[in-house]
Amino acid sequence: MIGKTADKFVDFGLVEANDKELFTYGFRLAILMSINIISIILMGIAFKMFVNSVIFLIVFFVIRSYSGGFHARGPKRCYFYSLVLIMITFYIMQRTIGYHIIWLIALIVATSIIFLLSPVEAKKKSLTLKEKQVFGRKTKIILCVLMIVSISSYCLNLMGVFISITSALLLDALLLVIGKVI
Repeated sequence: MIGKTADKFVDFGLVEANDKELFTYGFRLAILMSINIISIILMGIAFKMFVNSVIFLIVFFVIRSYSGGFHARGPKRCYFYSLVLIMITFYIMQRTIGYHIIWLIALIVATSIIFLLSPVEAKKKSLTLKEKQVFGRKTKIILCVLMIVSISSYCLNLMGVFISITSALLLDALLLVIGKVI
């Protein structure tokens, strides 16, 4: 199906023939990303945490794009692992919303791990020294902004926002540690 779509784009002159493979890869990636986002939002709705799931998604995707860490081999495994991890995360978020001190400690632990370990290279793609520096700097800047927003949310008693941000950072920290170890 994606191949036929790429052929149509080439036929209509929207994509050059020599860019067809790249277009196909990008299109496939966009579809997979859309499926992931929709699945996570549906999980958020199922857990009665729609807003939290959107906040979680935004924070997780933003920090993860620069911090790196474990990546599953293949899109099906990635999708399955993502769903399982996020389902567990949403379950924990829902069951522990009243444990404010534990969430504060979790925030400190997660940000410390991300700050110290990022960026962690994927097995299939090594980073140059320049990329490590740039991604590391961007991760740290994003992390500082997220810390300010998270702590402000805590101080304003917006616990759903606070826990959503902290959960995304915890999951990212976990994937960094796994990526470093494996």
